Amino acid sequence: MSNKIELADIDSQEKLTARLWIRPVGESGYIDVGNVSDYNHAEAREYRTHMAAEGGFRYVNNEQVDTVHKMYEFTLSEREEYNERLIALAESSTAANQDAATAATETFQDVTPGRSYFFSRRPVSNVTVEVSSVTITEAGNYELDLDTGRLKILEGGDIEAGDDVDVQYDAPARGFQQYAAMSQPLFRGDVRLEEISQLTREPLRVIEGRGNISLTAFPEQSGEFGTYTARLTFTDKPVITKRNQADALTPDAAGSGS
Repeated sequence: MSNKIELADIDSQEKLTARLWIRPVGESGYIDVGNVSDYNHAEAREYRTHMAAEGGFRYVNNEQVDTVHKMYEFTLSEREEYNERLIALAESSTAANQDAATAATETFQDVTPGRSYFFSRRPVSNVTVEVSSVTITEAGNYELDLDTGRLKILEGGDIEAGDDVDVQYDAPARGFQQYAAMSQPLFRGDVRLEEISQLTREPLRVIEGRGNISLTAFPEQSGEFGTYTARLTFTDKPVITKRNQADALTPDAAGSGS
Protein backbone atom coordinates (compact mmCIF):
# COMPACT_ATOMS: atom_id res chain seq x y z
CA MET A 1 0.00 0.00 0.00
CA SER A 2 1.31 3.43 -0.89
CA ASN A 3 2.37 5.91 1.81
CA LYS A 4 0.79 8.72 -0.15
CA ILE A 5 -1.83 10.57 1.91
CA GLU A 6 -5.09 11.26 0.07
CA LEU A 7 -8.21 13.14 1.18
CA ALA A 8 -10.05 9.93 2.03
CA ASP A 9 -7.20 8.61 4.19
CA ILE A 10 -7.28 8.66 7.96
CA ASP A 11 -4.03 10.65 8.17
CA SER A 12 -5.64 13.53 6.30
CA GLN A 13 -8.30 13.81 9.02
CA GLU A 14 -6.04 13.64 12.05
CA LYS A 15 -5.90 16.65 14.36
CA LEU A 16 -2.59 16.77 16.17
CA THR A 17 -1.63 17.46 19.72
CA ALA A 18 1.88 17.09 21.08
CA ARG A 19 3.83 16.08 24.15
CA LEU A 20 7.36 17.23 24.86
CA TRP A 21 9.91 15.28 26.89
CA ILE A 22 13.50 16.10 27.82
CA ARG A 23 16.31 14.16 29.51
CA PRO A 24 18.66 16.87 30.82
CA VAL A 25 22.37 16.30 30.35
CA GLY A 26 23.72 14.28 33.27
CA GLU A 27 20.29 13.11 34.44
CA SER A 28 18.46 9.81 34.03
CA GLY A 29 15.01 9.42 32.52
CA TYR A 30 12.78 11.84 30.63
CA ILE A 31 10.84 14.72 32.17
CA ASP A 32 7.37 15.58 30.89
CA VAL A 33 7.59 19.32 30.16
CA GLY A 34 3.84 19.72 30.68
CA ASN A 35 0.57 20.27 28.90
CA VAL A 36 1.00 21.59 25.35
CA SER A 37 -2.05 23.74 24.57
CA ASP A 38 -0.57 24.83 21.22
CA TYR A 39 2.63 24.34 19.27
CA ASN A 40 4.21 25.52 16.06
CA HIS A 41 6.90 24.07 13.81
CA ALA A 42 8.76 27.35 13.40
CA GLU A 43 11.67 26.24 11.23
CA ALA A 44 13.59 29.20 9.81
CA ARG A 45 15.83 29.22 6.75
CA GLU A 46 18.22 31.92 5.65
CA TYR A 47 19.41 32.14 2.07
CA ARG A 48 22.62 33.45 0.54
CA THR A 49 22.31 34.87 -2.94
CA HIS A 50 24.91 35.46 -5.66
CA MET A 51 24.48 38.44 -7.92
CA ALA A 52 25.48 38.69 -11.58
CA ALA A 53 25.77 41.97 -13.49
CA GLU A 54 24.53 42.31 -17.03
CA GLY A 55 23.14 45.16 -19.15
CA GLY A 56 23.44 47.76 -16.42
CA PHE A 57 21.62 45.87 -13.65
CA ARG A 58 22.27 43.04 -11.24
CA TYR A 59 20.21 39.92 -10.96
CA VAL A 60 20.26 36.79 -8.81
CA ASN A 61 21.80 33.96 -10.73
CA ASN A 62 22.21 31.60 -7.79
CA GLU A 63 20.58 31.14 -4.38
CA GLN A 64 21.43 28.56 -1.78
CA VAL A 65 20.25 27.71 1.74
CA ASP A 66 22.79 29.17 4.15
CA THR A 67 21.25 28.44 7.56
CA VAL A 68 18.56 26.01 8.73
CA HIS A 69 17.11 26.70 12.17
CA LYS A 70 15.19 23.58 13.26
CA MET A 71 12.89 25.03 15.89
CA TYR A 72 9.54 24.41 17.60
CA GLU A 73 7.55 26.72 19.86
CA PHE A 74 5.19 25.39 22.53
CA THR A 75 2.50 27.14 24.54
CA LEU A 76 2.55 25.44 27.94
CA SER A 77 0.01 25.72 30.75
CA GLU A 78 1.26 23.50 33.57
CA ARG A 79 3.48 24.52 36.45
CA GLU A 80 5.61 21.98 38.25
CA GLU A 81 9.20 21.86 39.46
CA TYR A 82 10.86 21.58 36.06
CA ASN A 83 8.63 24.25 34.53
CA GLU A 84 9.38 26.58 37.43
CA ARG A 85 13.07 26.07 36.71
CA LEU A 86 12.48 27.02 33.08
CA ILE A 87 10.56 30.14 34.06
CA ALA A 88 13.16 31.25 36.60
CA LEU A 89 16.13 30.06 34.46
CA ALA A 90 17.18 28.33 37.63
CA GLU A 91 19.22 25.35 38.67
CA SER A 92 17.71 22.41 40.52
CA SER A 93 15.63 23.37 43.52
CA THR A 94 16.56 22.79 47.12
CA ALA A 95 14.16 21.90 49.91
CA ALA A 96 13.33 24.67 52.36
CA ASN A 97 10.97 22.90 54.67
CA GLN A 98 9.35 24.89 57.46
CA ASP A 99 8.92 22.96 60.69
CA ALA A 100 5.83 23.53 62.79
CA ALA A 101 6.47 26.15 65.45
CA THR A 102 4.51 27.18 68.54
CA ALA A 103 5.31 30.56 70.03
CA ALA A 104 7.94 31.50 67.48
CA THR A 105 9.43 34.94 68.15
CA GLU A 106 10.81 37.70 65.94
CA THR A 107 11.77 41.35 66.32
CA PHE A 108 11.24 44.10 63.73
CA GLN A 109 13.76 46.79 64.57
CA ASP A 110 13.44 50.55 64.04
CA VAL A 111 10.00 50.32 62.44
CA THR A 112 8.34 53.07 60.40
CA PRO A 113 4.56 53.64 60.60
CA GLY A 114 2.81 53.07 57.28
CA ARG A 115 5.16 50.28 56.24
CA SER A 116 4.78 46.49 56.24
CA TYR A 117 6.98 43.82 57.80
CA PHE A 118 6.97 40.12 56.97
CA PHE A 119 7.28 37.14 59.29
CA SER A 120 9.86 34.53 58.33
CA ARG A 121 7.10 31.90 58.38
CA ARG A 122 3.61 31.68 56.94
CA PRO A 123 0.75 31.37 57.58
CA VAL A 124 0.65 32.62 61.16
CA SER A 125 -1.86 32.49 64.00
CA ASN A 126 -2.17 33.50 67.67
CA VAL A 127 -0.07 36.63 67.08
CA THR A 128 1.02 38.79 70.00
CA VAL A 129 2.64 42.19 69.33
CA GLU A 130 4.68 43.97 71.98
CA VAL A 131 6.73 47.16 72.26
CA SER A 132 9.06 47.34 75.29
CA SER A 133 7.24 44.32 76.80
CA VAL A 134 3.86 46.12 76.51
CA THR A 135 1.23 44.27 74.50
CA ILE A 136 -0.22 46.34 71.67
CA THR A 137 -3.75 45.65 70.47
CA GLU A 138 -4.49 45.48 66.76
CA ALA A 139 -7.27 48.08 66.45
CA GLY A 140 -5.82 51.39 65.25
CA ASN A 141 -2.23 50.23 65.69
CA TYR A 142 -1.47 47.60 63.07
CA GLU A 143 -3.04 45.29 60.49
CA LEU A 144 -2.33 41.56 60.24
CA ASP A 145 -2.53 39.35 57.15
CA LEU A 146 -2.32 35.90 58.66
CA ASP A 147 -2.10 34.01 55.34
CA THR A 148 0.91 35.91 53.99
CA GLY A 149 2.51 36.60 57.37
CA ARG A 150 2.47 40.40 57.02
CA LEU A 151 2.32 43.05 59.73
CA LYS A 152 1.51 46.64 58.69
CA ILE A 153 2.20 49.40 61.21
CA LEU A 154 -0.53 52.04 61.10
CA GLU A 155 0.19 55.75 61.34
CA GLY A 156 -1.12 57.58 64.38
CA GLY A 157 -1.19 54.48 66.58
CA ASP A 158 0.69 53.44 69.69
CA ILE A 159 3.67 52.14 67.68
CA GLU A 160 5.99 55.05 66.89
CA ALA A 161 8.82 55.51 64.44
CA GLY A 162 12.01 53.89 65.68
CA ASP A 163 10.31 51.41 67.98
CA ASP A 164 11.42 47.79 68.09
CA VAL A 165 8.40 45.52 67.69
CA ASP A 166 8.47 42.02 69.18
CA VAL A 167 6.05 39.44 67.77
CA GLN A 168 5.15 36.00 69.01
CA TYR A 169 3.07 33.60 66.89
CA ASP A 170 2.30 30.03 65.88
CA ALA A 171 3.06 28.59 62.43
CA PRO A 172 2.33 25.17 60.86
CA ALA A 173 4.73 22.92 58.98
CA ARG A 174 5.16 23.80 55.30
CA GLY A 175 7.19 22.39 52.43
CA PHE A 176 8.86 24.86 50.06
CA GLN A 177 11.29 24.76 47.14
CA GLN A 178 13.94 27.41 46.57
CA TYR A 179 15.56 28.30 43.24
CA ALA A 180 18.58 30.40 42.38
CA ALA A 181 17.14 32.45 39.51
CA MET A 182 19.10 33.71 36.48
CA SER A 183 21.65 30.92 36.90
CA GLN A 184 20.87 28.61 33.96
CA PRO A 185 20.02 30.39 30.68
CA LEU A 186 19.57 27.16 28.68
CA PHE A 187 18.29 23.68 29.40
CA ARG A 188 20.00 21.13 27.20
CA GLY A 189 19.41 17.42 26.80
CA ASP A 190 17.93 14.62 24.75
CA VAL A 191 14.52 15.71 23.49
CA ARG A 192 11.56 13.58 22.42
CA LEU A 193 8.60 15.24 20.71
CA GLU A 194 5.50 13.09 20.20
CA GLU A 195 2.76 14.17 17.80
CA ILE A 196 -0.48 12.39 18.63
CA SER A 197 -3.89 12.43 16.96
CA GLN A 198 -7.34 11.79 18.38
CA LEU A 199 -7.70 8.59 16.33
CA THR A 200 -5.16 6.51 18.24
CA ARG A 201 -2.87 6.78 21.24
CA GLU A 202 0.06 5.63 19.15
CA PRO A 203 2.11 8.70 18.10
CA LEU A 204 1.81 9.66 14.47
CA ARG A 205 5.35 11.04 14.56
CA VAL A 206 8.20 10.92 17.06
CA ILE A 207 11.03 13.44 16.70
CA GLU A 208 14.17 12.78 18.75
CA GLY A 209 17.52 14.53 19.07
CA ARG A 210 19.76 16.72 21.20
CA GLY A 211 18.35 20.18 21.78
CA ASN A 212 18.01 23.31 23.90
CA ILE A 213 14.83 24.49 25.63
CA SER A 214 14.33 28.06 26.81
CA LEU A 215 11.41 30.39 27.47
CA THR A 216 10.54 33.17 25.02
CA ALA A 217 7.30 34.43 26.60
CA PHE A 218 6.82 34.42 30.33
CA PRO A 219 3.65 33.48 32.25
CA GLU A 220 0.53 35.36 31.22
CA GLN A 221 -2.67 35.28 33.26
CA SER A 222 -5.63 34.99 30.91
CA GLY A 223 -8.30 34.24 33.50
CA GLU A 224 -7.59 30.52 33.36
CA PHE A 225 -4.09 29.09 33.85
CA GLY A 226 -0.84 30.98 33.50
CA THR A 227 0.49 30.23 30.01
CA TYR A 228 4.01 30.70 28.69
CA THR A 229 5.97 29.87 25.55
CA ALA A 230 8.96 27.54 25.37
CA ARG A 231 11.30 27.27 22.40
CA LEU A 232 12.96 24.01 21.39
CA THR A 233 15.98 24.30 19.12
CA PHE A 234 17.62 21.10 17.91
CA THR A 235 21.40 21.30 18.09
CA ASP A 236 21.98 18.21 15.98
CA LYS A 237 20.02 16.49 13.23
CA PRO A 238 16.83 15.10 14.77
CA VAL A 239 15.57 11.67 13.81
CA ILE A 240 11.91 11.61 12.71
CA THR A 241 9.97 8.36 12.90
CA LYS A 242 6.56 8.54 11.19
CA ARG A 243 3.91 5.85 11.30
CA ASN A 244 3.21 4.31 7.87
CA GLN A 245 -0.17 5.06 6.36
CA ALA A 246 -0.54 1.35 5.66
CA ASP A 247 -0.39 0.63 9.39
CA ALA A 248 -2.92 3.29 10.39
CA LEU A 249 -5.94 2.12 12.30
CA THR A 250 -9.40 2.37 10.85
CA PRO A 251 -11.69 4.89 12.58
CA ASP A 252 -13.77 2.08 14.14
CA ALA A 253 -10.76 0.25 15.54
CA ALA A 254 -9.20 3.50 16.81
CA GLY A 255 -12.43 4.58 18.43
CA SER A 256 -12.70 1.30 20.34
CA GLY A 257 -9.62 2.19 22.38
CA SER A 258 -8.02 -1.17 21.68
